[in-house]
Amino acid sequence: EEARKKGLVEDADIIKPYIEALGKKINFEVIAKSNLKAAITPLGGASLPFYKEIIKHYNLKNVELVLTEQNPDFHFIPLDHDGKIRMDPSSVYPMKPLIEFVKNGDYDFAGASDPDADRFGCATKKGGLIPPNHALCVMLDYLARKAAKDSPKKVGRTLGTTMLMDKIAAHYNLGIEEVNVGFKYFVDGLLNKELLMAGEESAGMSITNWVTEKDGILAVCLLLEIMCATGQDIAGLYEQLTALYGKSYYTRVDTPALPEVKQKFTNLKAENFTELKTFAGEKLLRIRDTDGIKFYLRDSWLLARASGTENIVKLYAETLRSEEYLKTLIEEGKKVFGL
Repeated sequence: EEARKKGLVEDADIIKPYIEALGKKINFEVIAKSNLKAAITPLGGASLPFYKEIIKHYNLKNVELVLTEQNPDFHFIPLDHDGKIRMDPSSVYPMKPLIEFVKNGDYDFAGASDPDADRFGCATKKGGLIPPNHALCVMLDYLARKAAKDSPKKVGRTLGTTMLMDKIAAHYNLGIEEVNVGFKYFVDGLLNKELLMAGEESAGMSITNWVTEKDGILAVCLLLEIMCATGQDIAGLYEQLTALYGKSYYTRVDTPALPEVKQKFTNLKAENFTELKTFAGEKLLRIRDTDGIKFYLRDSWLLARASGTENIVKLYAETLRSEEYLKTLIEEGKKVFGL
C-alpha cells in the first residue's frame, strides 16, 4: 500500500487485452455454435483466470473448465512413471483424468496447458492423448489452408520435430526453417513476420502476428476450433495427413549419461563422422552439428543431443518405413555414439 501511495505500483488488467486479441486469431464463434462438448484444464496453473474469461467473454456454453484446483505442491497431479510429479500436458500421467473423460464419452475434446501456460496437450474420443507432433501437423495444415496470399511463406520447426511438417509445408509451397532445440530460435522469424507457424515436439507453438514465445492457451483454443470447424477428430485429421504424406514412426529415448559423456557430445562435429557413408542401411545424405548431431537419411533421421538440464543423452528418431526400422535406428544410434 505504501508503494501504491508513492505511485510505484499500479494495477493493470493483463487478462482482458489478451482475451480480446486472441479473438482475432481464434474463431470463437464457430466454437460457440458447435455441438462438440469440450473440457479444458489449466493443470493447476496460471492459465485458470484466462480460460475462465475466454469461456465467459465468448459465451462458450459447450466448454467446461475442469480440474481447477490450485496448490503449489500439485498433489492432485497423477504421479509419473518414476513417482515424481510432472505437469507435462503431452504425458499420459498428468493427462490421465482428461483421457478418461474422453474415453468415457463425457467430452469430445479435452485440452490442457501446463502451469506456466506455454505448452499444450489434448485428448479426443478417437485418438486418446494426441502426440504433440500429430497436433502440430494438423494445426499447420489448417493454418496453411486458411492463410492469406500475403501470409508468411515459411514454417519453423526444431531439429527434433516431425519431418511430416516439411511435407505439409511443401504441399502449400511453404519453406521450412529448421532451428536448434529451443523456442528462442523462432523469435526473429516470428517478430519479422517470416513464419506462418513455429512448433516444437515438446508441445510448443506460436503463429505469425502473435507472441514470439510458445503459447499453450492459443494452441488449445486452435485445436478446439479445428475440431469444431471441421466436425472431425484431431486423430482422424492426422490420419488423413498420413494417408497423403506417409505414416510417421517417431520416438525419443533418454539414456543416463555422466557429465563427461555429455561434454563429449557438446564437442562432436560433423567431421567426426566423415567415414560414415551409410547409417542403418540407408545412405547418409548429410550431417548437422549445430545442436548435437543429426543424421539425415532419405526416409528417416536420427538426432543425438545432450540434455541441458539433466544427466542424460537424448536420441530422437523418425522414419517413414516401419516401427521395426525405427528400433533399428535407435540401436544403431546407440552403437555409433557409444551409449
